[in-house]
Amino acid sequence: MQIVWNSFGGRYSDNPRALYEALLAHPGAAGFRHTWLSDPLHAGGFPEGTPQVAHGSPESVAALESADLVVSNTHIELDWTKAPRARYLQTWHGTPLKHIHFDVYWAPEGRLDELTRDVRRWDVLLSPNVASTENLRNAFDFHGPVLETGYPRNDVLVDERGAEVRERVRAQLGIAPGTTAVLYTPTWRDDLLDGEGRLDFSLHLDAEEFSRRLGDDHVLLLRMHYMLSARLRDEQRPGVVDVSYHPDINELYLAADVLITDYSSTMFDFAVTGRPILCFTYDLEDYRDRLRGFYFDFAAIAPGPLLRTSDEVLGALEGLDAVVAEHADAYAAFRERFSHLEDGRASERVLEAVVLPLARELEAAAGLPALPAAAAHDVQVVVLAAGLGSRLGRPHPKPLTVLKDGRSILQQQVENLREVLGRDTSITAVVGFMAEDVMAAGPQLSFVYNADFATTNTSKSLLRALRGSRAGGVLWLNGDVVFDPRIVQHVLPLVEKDVSFVCVNTERVADEEVKYTLDDDGYVAELSKAVAGGLGEAIGINYVSSDDKHLLVERLEQCGPQDYFERGIELAVELDGLRVLAVDISQFPAVEVDFEEDLRRADAVEWVPWERPGS
Repeated sequence: MQIVWNSFGGRYSDNPRALYEALLAHPGAAGFRHTWLSDPLHAGGFPEGTPQVAHGSPESVAALESADLVVSNTHIELDWTKAPRARYLQTWHGTPLKHIHFDVYWAPEGRLDELTRDVRRWDVLLSPNVASTENLRNAFDFHGPVLETGYPRNDVLVDERGAEVRERVRAQLGIAPGTTAVLYTPTWRDDLLDGEGRLDFSLHLDAEEFSRRLGDDHVLLLRMHYMLSARLRDEQRPGVVDVSYHPDINELYLAADVLITDYSSTMFDFAVTGRPILCFTYDLEDYRDRLRGFYFDFAAIAPGPLLRTSDEVLGALEGLDAVVAEHADAYAAFRERFSHLEDGRASERVLEAVVLPLARELEAAAGLPALPAAAAHDVQVVVLAAGLGSRLGRPHPKPLTVLKDGRSILQQQVENLREVLGRDTSITAVVGFMAEDVMAAGPQLSFVYNADFATTNTSKSLLRALRGSRAGGVLWLNGDVVFDPRIVQHVLPLVEKDVSFVCVNTERVADEEVKYTLDDDGYVAELSKAVAGGLGEAIGINYVSSDDKHLLVERLEQCGPQDYFERGIELAVELDGLRVLAVDISQFPAVEVDFEEDLRRADAVEWVPWERPGS
């Protein structure tokens, strides 16, 4: 498999670097071929022997057009055509506080059109946290899967490599032991360009006064936005180090003891370290109200004090212990909201969700005829496969349970869905317990990771999947339901009409199962295991329409961690007037495998191969 890597137009850094290094260490990726797009100004940051082509050269375009996988952390502003089978993984490069892309207040004429040409090539987008997913999707008008994985670049901030990296980088930068390293990372401002496109930049933080007041036991590390990297000629002095050209900012996070920033996404990454953050917001109102705008109320979520002048910043550094104590609760809330996926395994999750499945798919397709140009039906499907499945008593997730015919439940589900809906149907599995095993069993699936699988139920797994889905309705099913493919054919007209429904069996009403009642108009009124006088039981195959999806997402957010997704449907019915059909599929076999008895019932069914109508 041929992979092309790009970070900030030619650097060896960020999420692409983390994924590349994780892949080099992975035993299943020994035969992969790699090419990095490289900027000559940053070529020294690449390890010796790293395959490179100059960014923007004819060779770089040729590499992109022949790649099986392109991995980038920002737009690739080149004229190139993605190969038909290729995938483009866009990691992006930060949690968005400030508005981006279509949400910005202003952009030079034609600029957004130019960037959007690249967005339309993307196949998968990473999100660093739940709070960012919808902002990223909406800002880019992106309709593909958004995977909530955390950022691969932040793995080093929490794993065993961190201490070694900190010591090495501080030595490289000449930072003596015991010296407090203060990293300053001001963000880009759209009005730094004058009418002729020239930069007009001022640092605002008084570096000379920093050195005078804080003395030799402090050092100021200046990290400019990548569009400002060459603008610090007047700030070179003892105790001040320009680290704008250091290959990777995550190494600087580890080297630093304190971060000063304004509205840069660096605050979200630095918070993973647990070290203090000072917010130098000298132009807060102008930036918020005129220049760029925010997705969050910054004053309400800020992890540290909002400081208006350079003097206030220096004063906060002089009294840092008191500042940290005063803002401890705000800092903890900030980390809980934005750092909840940063557990040191983001790279692993991305490799297992995107890179390795693509390699297996390409290997399986070698020598085979080309896939059909499009699926028979443009339906997005979600399989909820994150749970522990403890009631069945197996050492693996229930979707991996092998049936009498030799297929796992997951394999039967995928084959049934693609037989009816088309070979290219988009199927996303929500994984959690033994996620790597489930991913390996579904190499042609996309994945969403529920990091809280041990303490949450299907309401939260479905919520993650719906947040990451593209525009349109979603057909979803529990990962333990064994079903006749004719059920999918039976409900397909409702899917194509975009009508919300749940599939029900009216021949069984078991106490342990989810039951339902109807209102006077024939739509679902109640849907839970506690329903009295149920008309039948839900089998775990459901659909939410494009118009209803936002209502279900809102109500799933209100569900408790142990609620089933049916509680979200009930709330939407009760509070929003959601109308959900109960589709009777009793004429077709379907078994939700919770217990050993259910598995025996599933194996007792003679599953009839599906035949396409008219064939």
